[in-house]
Amino acid sequence: MKILLTGPNSTSGKAIIEKLTDYEFVTCPHSDYDLTNNDDLAKVGTSQSILLHSVYNNWVNRQKTGKIISFGTLGTVVSYQVLTQLSADNSVIASKLLLEKVHSELSFQKFFGTQPQSVLIRFANFESFAGRDQPYTTKQQLADIINFILKSDTYISTMDFREI
Repeated sequence: MKILLTGPNSTSGKAIIEKLTDYEFVTCPHSDYDLTNNDDLAKVGTSQSILLHSVYNNWVNRQKTGKIISFGTLGTVVSYQVLTQLSADNSVIASKLLLEKVHSELSFQKFFGTQPQSVLIRFANFESFAGRDQPYTTKQQLADIINFILKSDTYISTMDFREI
């Protein structure tokens, strides 16, 4: 099975490639953007939503099926007070809210039957938060979740997970 992976040089992208060795990856790095430039940063904020929408429509037009997995954040479902306490980046939260909206619309374009499947995975912190007093997701947990989704015959629309 081929997997298109955007952000292969990110911490989670590297973990996915490292742990999911049974799959073939086609990668698309974010290196086209200068993350110190506000204009490029704004493009990155919406690029995940634009890419999801484009890939989904391309697959519909080509009558292609498969799973399109996007990564969101549980930061979109916690209270503003918690986000403030954690010094969350509001622009990241805003871009992930847009991603959730696009995903939600695409995942119910066709209620049942053969179709492209938009899957949104939302999790809390990734492994880089290890050792802090916050729960985090390990490389293996992320790989296990993705593997579960890819091998499932069930259309899993949104999956939230976190350590407790």
